[in-house]
Amino acid sequence: MRKLVSLLILSLLLNLTATVNILDDDSASWLVSYIDENPKSTYDSAYYISNLTINNTISHYSYRVAGSPGEKAVADWLENILSEWGFNVVIEEFDFISWDIYSGPKIQVFWDDNTSETFRVYPEHYSYGFNENITVQIVYLPLPRYFRYDPLPDKIKEKWYNINTSGKIVLVGREVMFNNDWAAMYFDKISFEKPIAILYTWMTENFSSYPRFHSSTGGRKYVVYRDLKLPTAWIDSTLARDIMRRIDNNETVFGQLMIPINESWGNKIENIVFTIPGRDKSKQLLITAHYDSVMTPALCDNGAGVAGVLELAQVFLKAYKENVYVPPINLTFVLFTAEEAGLIGSAMYVYQHLNELDSIVGVVNIDSIGSYVLSVSWSDVVMRTPAGESIHPEDIAEEICFDLDVPIILEPPMISSDHASFLYPKQVGLLIANWWPEITIDLSTTERRPAIMFSSQPYIPWQNLDSYRGWIHTPYDNATSTATFDWVNPTRLETQVKVIGLTILDILTHFEPVSPSGKNIDPVLVISFIGVLVVILIVFIKFRKRAI
Repeated sequence: MRKLVSLLILSLLLNLTATVNILDDDSASWLVSYIDENPKSTYDSAYYISNLTINNTISHYSYRVAGSPGEKAVADWLENILSEWGFNVVIEEFDFISWDIYSGPKIQVFWDDNTSETFRVYPEHYSYGFNENITVQIVYLPLPRYFRYDPLPDKIKEKWYNINTSGKIVLVGREVMFNNDWAAMYFDKISFEKPIAILYTWMTENFSSYPRFHSSTGGRKYVVYRDLKLPTAWIDSTLARDIMRRIDNNETVFGQLMIPINESWGNKIENIVFTIPGRDKSKQLLITAHYDSVMTPALCDNGAGVAGVLELAQVFLKAYKENVYVPPINLTFVLFTAEEAGLIGSAMYVYQHLNELDSIVGVVNIDSIGSYVLSVSWSDVVMRTPAGESIHPEDIAEEICFDLDVPIILEPPMISSDHASFLYPKQVGLLIANWWPEITIDLSTTERRPAIMFSSQPYIPWQNLDSYRGWIHTPYDNATSTATFDWVNPTRLETQVKVIGLTILDILTHFEPVSPSGKNIDPVLVISFIGVLVVILIVFIKFRKRAI
């Protein structure tokens, strides 16, 4: 009997120490091969999200701005496809604005020769609406020929002084916001001489070749715009030049602006949460992206990021179901809404999960991937292993990129996307309080968590990187740009998702239980081992009793 017990124990010990899961080329190959099964799947998902966004029948004219019909349509699609894959999808709702441009925004321009023309306008993100059937004069505030960071020249200041903006539609160069001195003078002027609407164009030669650019919450991020409830929209550059030319020729130009918006408070918007359970369910790694947009098709920002999360979720789920890989801790995937509104979706997630923050070992956020160079922002709150050792995901990603010959840039942490709600919760809370006083989120004492972001560069047109351009927040952030500019092409996008997936897999190895010999142990096997020992002990006791 003693020999039998000894043999059983020895067999279990050999089994136990043989079950290791150390990340090396072989143990990670399943992830790469699963992604390679459909090399265009990530891009196809981003493409579908982008097409939903620009379908006027579904999204009207508000794209997928949080609180719009387009955003709701994308959320419904995400929930359905995740449920079809077999995820238990959890919807976490909160109150926000309902914002719907229900009909085509336009301006009818009346020229001095008693003719008029009607043109499309492109409202800013969360612009106020304008439905009044009134005709008012259009004036413009000139800028220098070239953008610079110097104060406005005296000659242009004098022109501004002689232009009265009260009760008028004001045409201004969007570059005015990029120079603090120009912006201060601009806001002072319209604060005292209250216009009824703002029209944007590019006025300097530095920016004149770029498409329109929509900033996050651009329609009401500025206090003056909110105080005056100013409608704000872009017009095409040809129309802007025509208006300025005629005014310079002493013509008087009038306009009738229509930005038909239905807006109300108390609309429910939602974060979408789904999980792959790990062996240790007391800890979780978050993998996140935002699915809302500014006023663009937003294939890259952030259709590509959402598609990347979908790809990784499907791959890890497949491995889990086929018993190829079971994560040591929970993988919690979160698709946030209202990132472009000021990180509201992620901040609300933090606020609603304050009691669970200690379980979050780290956050991997994906935003605007697919451009020419992968970018990783590191965290100034370091991820820690159960043994207290430091994990530096940016170094892991850099090594993987070196092996795969993928260009990469490491960046310092910034408040630039949803990872910041975990990394800098207090600052994000203050940002939301400034932009959206209707929302109450108290993150003033919230503990910071490690969080990194995967992005890509360049991402905006004037960010010059080896003559390449990026196009987020512009109308060029669409599927056509893939062919025209070779931007966010399917192969590059899929490769960057592989890097992110391999980085996540490496992070997870640091949370595998470790035996005294240094080998990783499956806790399920440990429980089985203990159970078998108990059975052997019971049998041994009974055997001894009979012997006695």
